Amino acid sequence: GAVLQRERLEAGPFTKYIWRPIKNSLTEYRTAQIKYTKRYAEMLQDVDFGETIIVANEFDKPYSFGKQHSGRGKAELLGAMLHTGNTSNLRKLLLGRGWAALNEDGSINTTAWDTFVARMINEGVLTKEDYTFLQEVWDLNEQMKPLIQKAHNDVYGYYFKEVEATPTVNRYGSFRGGYVPAKTDPFLVSETEIKAKLEDLRSEFRQSLPSTGNGFTKERVEYNKPLSLDLRIMTKHIDDALRFAFVQPAIEDVFKILKNKTFANRLSQLDPTIMDT
Repeated sequence: GAVLQRERLEAGPFTKYIWRPIKNSLTEYRTAQIKYTKRYAEMLQDVDFGETIIVANEFDKPYSFGKQHSGRGKAELLGAMLHTGNTSNLRKLLLGRGWAALNEDGSINTTAWDTFVARMINEGVLTKEDYTFLQEVWDLNEQMKPLIQKAHNDVYGYYFKEVEATPTVNRYGSFRGGYVPAKTDPFLVSETEIKAKLEDLRSEFRQSLPSTGNGFTKERVEYNKPLSLDLRIMTKHIDDALRFAFVQPAIEDVFKILKNKTFANRLSQLDPTIMDT
């Protein structure tokens, strides 16, 4: 009787191979998500955002930081500054926003941007505390990177190529730099470009990873859409990265079972609607 009772309580194949892997991965993801987003929220509390629109006349087409954020220009400026921790992010930021042009050799002309940032420092808009905040966010992403690398290797079979952080030296000191996911601004990308299938999620995630630029492969096409400048979206960046790191490999494993022809055909014989639901 006891043996029979124990057998009844043991998990069946559906629980073991389909339900539990996803369930466990979601639990791990939620634990990490709370930890990292809480730390980011604490960082934001120490930032003085002010209430002023910041106009960048240095660009060919002047840009008003804060116009989209209730006049809080500093919030949007720091959102842009997060993309300056390495040359890959900076290139995507400046080309995507039209704040820089390419030189004949394919390199990027950052003169207008550099002049603008220098003015922001000279006018005291960008402070030492701001650069400390930027470095803390880059460090937070650096801590998450091993998780993302492991998941990338699990899903694609190789590690994504990492780019070196670009140090910044100014009157406030020397800052190591780093990377944040290069996510596009949802308000400046058409809805037809936003998809939610597995392959599209994979593709969108890979576009957000740092790359070595358009010289990486001959065939590589460089797409530079406007990057998000919204600091609040960094919470979503963290969420997306951790969801990919913990949940995506589990989903991929379960998909291998579901896509197996023998399994799929047998399931279809039992109930044609069960796979989708």
